[in-house]
Amino acid sequence: MAGAMAPAMAGTMAGVEEAARLSAANGTVFATFTSAEMVAFTLNWCKHLRRLGVLSPLVGVMGPPLPRLPAERLRALGAVLYRARAAESELQRQGGRWFHLLPLLSTGLRVVLSDSDVVWFRHPLAYFAALEAAHPRLDFSISTDAQGASRARRMEGSSDLDVEVWTHCHESMNLGIMHFPPGRRAGSLEAVRQMVAHLREKGNLRRVDQGPINYRWKRGSGLWKWEKPLHAVRDASGGRLCALVNGSVVAAVLPVAQFGNTLTLGLLRLDVAAAVAPYAMHATFMRRQSDAHKIARLREYALWHDPPEYYKASRELRLLTVALHLPPWRGVTIGRGGIPLPHFRLMAAQLTQLRDALFLSRLLRRTLVLPRVACGCELGFFPRHLRPSCTAHPLALPYNCSVDHFLHPPALLALRFYALREASFTANPRADPAFAARVARVRRRADNFEVAAAAEGRAVRLPLRPSASRLVAALGGVEAPTLHVDDLREMVGSLDGAGGRGALVEFHAHAQALLSSWCCTSDERFRRSGGEVPYLLPPLEGQSEWLGEPRLAWAATALASVFRGAGEHALAARLSPCEPGARVFNSPGCKRLRKGRH
Repeated sequence: MAGAMAPAMAGTMAGVEEAARLSAANGTVFATFTSAEMVAFTLNWCKHLRRLGVLSPLVGVMGPPLPRLPAERLRALGAVLYRARAAESELQRQGGRWFHLLPLLSTGLRVVLSDSDVVWFRHPLAYFAALEAAHPRLDFSISTDAQGASRARRMEGSSDLDVEVWTHCHESMNLGIMHFPPGRRAGSLEAVRQMVAHLREKGNLRRVDQGPINYRWKRGSGLWKWEKPLHAVRDASGGRLCALVNGSVVAAVLPVAQFGNTLTLGLLRLDVAAAVAPYAMHATFMRRQSDAHKIARLREYALWHDPPEYYKASRELRLLTVALHLPPWRGVTIGRGGIPLPHFRLMAAQLTQLRDALFLSRLLRRTLVLPRVACGCELGFFPRHLRPSCTAHPLALPYNCSVDHFLHPPALLALRFYALREASFTANPRADPAFAARVARVRRRADNFEVAAAAEGRAVRLPLRPSASRLVAALGGVEAPTLHVDDLREMVGSLDGAGGRGALVEFHAHAQALLSSWCCTSDERFRRSGGEVPYLLPPLEGQSEWLGEPRLAWAATALASVFRGAGEHALAARLSPCEPGARVFNSPGCKRLRKGRH
């Protein structure tokens, strides 16, 4: 019975039982918990499940009732909604949700529980049934925060992987994806009883839930310990199961190459390395764990469902696509906590082109499809995280930089000046086919740019470094839904006619606000930012109205000193052009920087 709303029973057994009965198919419930704050992710979760044939997923609504419109949208996707109310989930949604799980397991149904920021790629029912048959003692399986796989083993008669080796249970078990076999298993119920018992202890509910729950399962409490801490359980597969809760619960870690996150599947591509098709991706392990970071990364993977108008070509939505050109890459080696100068050299070349792409998109009133950017050093999570190879994992450099590794997702969600789409936009099956069908191209020649189909269908040529007015005259009338520039270098010469001197500041400042930083160095010059090294927008050549943001002047000085110490004086001067004695020292841009420091 798709789209039902179970009676509001304040979380009692009867309410859960009826909701589960309405939701179940093949003895299985696909469930999540949501609230008004999380409903956008829940809609995305439902859409992906519906594509797989899960037509009536179960959604427990915590807190106040959902607003009418999102509730109607969930029901239209077949979701069965029921009220999941408890004092604990009113106090804290993340940990409080577990107080609603025990009644659901008590129905005896197979439960596939996932956070609503999980995307399902394949229907996992046959896989979970095979796991249960291969491991009859299994009380639950769960995803992991481990950043690598253990010794892989295929399921019998399948290309899918068996659960990880039991030692992976020592890694943090990630509560974002959990599978409970059917049948009111004593171990399944006990695992959840221990979850809520630990969360009831003083202070635990206010902490991130995963840490306290993992500790309870594996070791005990702060005041006492299990006689039998986490240990291996052997079955016909060997040592792949682990015992929790004093040996009373048998668990397994799902294969990280098939049930992963944006790091293991999105960046490291463990699924490709293992030659398997993934089942699910959890939107975790981005630069930050905020909603903006999750949405930015899911959009980049074409996994976020925006409204239909987001994808439709119109007078208001015409695209600019560009190709970035990389300087030669010669590799990088750093000391622990060092600053990867080759990476920042590579980024400076690309940010110069990204700057021109942003400027051009604004001048032509087009929406820029973000280009693919290459990073020459992996993003760490703390100083001294990265190895001398500039990675924390087996990763070939330079790598395809994830959007949150060089841009600031909250700024992407709050765009006011530039209009942007994610790098995967034109390949997204939801994008209007007109974007790919009608493309006007700008090609760089030896000494000019050739516009194949400019305004009124005529071919024109532009000199290198043309002015803004010249660009608008040549390209502003192009009607094709997509304008593609194959080489941006020397594409934007000046911003004459774009609004005077104020436009130079405005164009640059809004572009700089989109950039994030690299993490992390232990160099004392970046102590004030916790070791993060901000990415700095290169100023447009030939002007001195904007030479950097005052709030980042310290970073420009610090990074310039690093390059100067390495003998790279030209790049140091570009990063920090307002040093005493510099030609532009008394320019408006330098005066603005000095004034902003005080």
